[in-house]
Amino acid sequence: MDGITTDGVHGRALLQEAALRAPITMLLPTAGFILVPIFVIVLGPIVIRVATGSLF
Repeated sequence: MDGITTDGVHGRALLQEAALRAPITMLLPTAGFILVPIFVIVLGPIVIRVATGSLF
């Protein structure tokens, strides 16, 4: 009986660890999809001006 309870506790700890890690794993691709276009929109015109020499 003790083996069952310890396995249950251990399994619960693994589930909690996976549940804590899951949002981070899901947010990384989402952050990439959001941040990359923002950087392109914000930095794109600056890069173009620097490349053409018309920034200053």
